[in-house]
Amino acid sequence: MKLRHQTRSLIFTSTAGLILVAVLLIASIHSSRFRSLEKRITQEAFECSISSARNAREAQARINSDWAWWDASYRFVTEGDSNYLKEHVPPELLWENRLYFAAIVDRDLSIKWGATLGHKYPEIGPLTEEQVQVVMDIVRMNPIPKGQVLSGYTVLSGDITVAITVGEILKNDKSGPSGGWFLLASRPGHSWFGPSGHIRITSGSTGHAPQPLTIFGGKTIVSRQLPGFKSLEPAILTVIRPAAMIEAGNKLIQMSIFALILSGAIIGIATYSWITRKFINRIEFLKRQINIEDPSPLRDSGDDEIGDLCLAFNDLLNMLKRQGEIHRLESLQDPLTGLANRRLLDEKLHQAIAYGKGSIALIMVDLDGFKGVNDSLGHSVGDELLRQVGDRFNSLVGDKDTIARIGGDEFAVLAEKIGDEENALTLCRRIRGILLQPFSIDNSSLQISASLGVALYPKDGEDRMSLFDAADSAMYRAKRTGAGLVPYDPSLDGIAPETIRIDESIKESIEKGLIEPIYEKEFYLDDQMTVRSYVIRPYCSQIPFSDLKQRSRINGTAAAIDLMTLRKALRERKDDLLGLDMSVWHLWNEGLPLALSGMLRDEGFDPSRLELSFDIGCMESHRDRCLMMMNRLSSCGVSLSIREFGQHYVPISDIKELKLKSIKIPARLIGVAGQDQPMDHLVQTMVTLATKLNLEAIVTDLEPYEDIDRIREMGFTAAHMADRTLDRAFAGDIVNR
Repeated sequence: MKLRHQTRSLIFTSTAGLILVAVLLIASIHSSRFRSLEKRITQEAFECSISSARNAREAQARINSDWAWWDASYRFVTEGDSNYLKEHVPPELLWENRLYFAAIVDRDLSIKWGATLGHKYPEIGPLTEEQVQVVMDIVRMNPIPKGQVLSGYTVLSGDITVAITVGEILKNDKSGPSGGWFLLASRPGHSWFGPSGHIRITSGSTGHAPQPLTIFGGKTIVSRQLPGFKSLEPAILTVIRPAAMIEAGNKLIQMSIFALILSGAIIGIATYSWITRKFINRIEFLKRQINIEDPSPLRDSGDDEIGDLCLAFNDLLNMLKRQGEIHRLESLQDPLTGLANRRLLDEKLHQAIAYGKGSIALIMVDLDGFKGVNDSLGHSVGDELLRQVGDRFNSLVGDKDTIARIGGDEFAVLAEKIGDEENALTLCRRIRGILLQPFSIDNSSLQISASLGVALYPKDGEDRMSLFDAADSAMYRAKRTGAGLVPYDPSLDGIAPETIRIDESIKESIEKGLIEPIYEKEFYLDDQMTVRSYVIRPYCSQIPFSDLKQRSRINGTAAAIDLMTLRKALRERKDDLLGLDMSVWHLWNEGLPLALSGMLRDEGFDPSRLELSFDIGCMESHRDRCLMMMNRLSSCGVSLSIREFGQHYVPISDIKELKLKSIKIPARLIGVAGQDQPMDHLVQTMVTLATKLNLEAIVTDLEPYEDIDRIREMGFTAAHMADRTLDRAFAGDIVNR
């Protein structure tokens, strides 16, 4: 979207800039034309004003050319002879020369005579007060050059504009001193200015500004101030003429601007559409394909950079799909045997049940004697044996069946459309038969057996989990009884209903928080038998302790129970050293270190006062995961130990790699005094090994009747006493209720 917005902004800005430049260019041309027109109108206005003044002077000149008028005026101001003036200056003279009023002023600045036009021809009357004031202001405030005529304009009340000329009164031969001043005022008519336009003269206070009113208007107005007199209202000459030429230019400009805007918009839209189709849509489609979970190849045939990018995307997509398929297969395959793993088996079983593919057989297979092969011949031989077992499975079952390795030496076979139980048992016998045949490894012949349990859908289980439980139960019965092959039978599985009830009780107790911690003491084997730590045990008054312990380990709830009881114990015994036997289920909890750190921080418990113990058996079956998890937990600051030491094979290098605080050896390995000296020597060797590694050696589940001195002599640091009262406490709760 950013590219689309940027492209849209770029096109809009470019188009707007282009239109703006064009408008400015046209406006500049139009302004130049208008200034030329304004100059011409202004020149015409000045010519009109000059013409008006000239016409006024010509009117005076015509009067002055009359010797009788001139002589009468001079005699009148010098001798006071008014008869001659009345005789030779008739009223018609004022009307015929377009004079508005006239006056004669003597040397003492007194008006000797004055006349103004009447309302009708040829009447004349005396000067008004305003006219008298105008005459006196002119002769008093405006110096009149000798032998010259002073001309100007003024505006009287009622917006009466007059053009006034003032000159000295001399003899008719222009000799002798001045007799005074003769003043003539005329009203300019339109005929004086010609037909160029509408012209008017107004006072300065009401005149228009000396500039064009508008560039797009229907008329052009130019105003200029006319020559005037001091102390009198100035006059403004205004020329108003139609702006035909400007209107024509304006229409042309408006059409040009509209055409530019339209063409710019068309070009912008076309450019934007082309860029959108050519670039943006293709890029956005590429972006959508990248963001979706399952993108499809791009069909872009463009011979440009984006087309090359799409081709590169297709190549990358194909490579990622190949890698994804490889990773998917790897995540669904057992890396050692190439068989399916538990995850793929779950998917296949879920699909088979969901699609209703008829009767389904699930066969669980456990190799007998495999642990002995690993312990005696090494892991490399054991791994090769597992690979050959996988090859024999593949040679036996059909393409539609699924073979999976679900544990160390545990396998499962999913046979779809098996028909009835007899067909399933026949397949089981064939599997057991090929596994009983000797295996050739490193020029040696090995022979093992297998225990098989089979369950059918929907007879033995109507969902995936129940079918797994049924097949697993049958396999363990085959292993316990030594039968080799056992089909699932609910009537023979006596604990099945009770097991379900216990599992439901455990789940309900976890949800309601009914499981509480109790504590068993570990003592140092000194004279005072000082308490070393308090080992946390889960206790629920509604479930026997042995059932809670056994079923939680099987159904996977042990991890949740451990964390629940640990948090409660951290609150109850903040100042004691606590110990907790961790379930093997914790190995698959990647968030355990983070959760444990948060729990210790929330409860304010010192991590160094907590010791976590792992069964050494998980180090044998899940070595890498166990080492990884224990190292991560050690980084949280807690202490670590391994229990059931001596029961499983673990390399000394692994023990040295872990930052252990102690090893715990079960008391059952210690025989009765004097009856099993080899075992005693072996236990003492393990204790010595712990001492050499700077580890505490602790004996666990020690019975109260054991000889403590004998245990102390073997080198043990501390002992954990077995508590047989837990199930008795449960029985007491039952009786009380």
